[in-house]
Amino acid sequence: MKLKNIFVSLLTVFLLFACGCEKTVKSEADTCVILVSCKSVLENRDMAGENLLSALPENGIILDEFETEFSEGENAFDVLYKALNENNIHFEYSKAPIYNSIYIEGIANLYEFDLGELSGWLYRVNGEFPEYGCSEYIVKPGDRIEFLYTCSRGEDLETEIN
Repeated sequence: MKLKNIFVSLLTVFLLFACGCEKTVKSEADTCVILVSCKSVLENRDMAGENLLSALPENGIILDEFETEFSEGENAFDVLYKALNENNIHFEYSKAPIYNSIYIEGIANLYEFDLGELSGWLYRVNGEFPEYGCSEYIVKPGDRIEFLYTCSRGEDLETEIN
């Protein structure tokens, strides 16, 4: 009798798997928040031309806090790339082979050096500026990633709202 019960149990399990009726546990996707800001330009209006100022958002936020999913192993550049594409925001980048990283040249038609030789794009993760390129930072669940335009090599970003 025991052999028959074992056989019936195994047959039931086999049939469940064969018909796709097994319960699968799907884990929730990992998410992070990304934001793109050029508030420093608004604080340095005297350095920017009228054409540049008229092309920027009045509040300096190019991409407001945007929660996005990411896969294991993706980096800050991957997340930026997806978020900007999803929101139809123009950007340009280049590979920097000497640093084995990606360099952000411009976002929303705001480019490096538009406001002087110390201006350009930096990124910050959870309030800290990593000392390596955005394609080197591997994203973790819950990260807050900010791409910020600086007019003075980051010195003007200390007061930027986190």
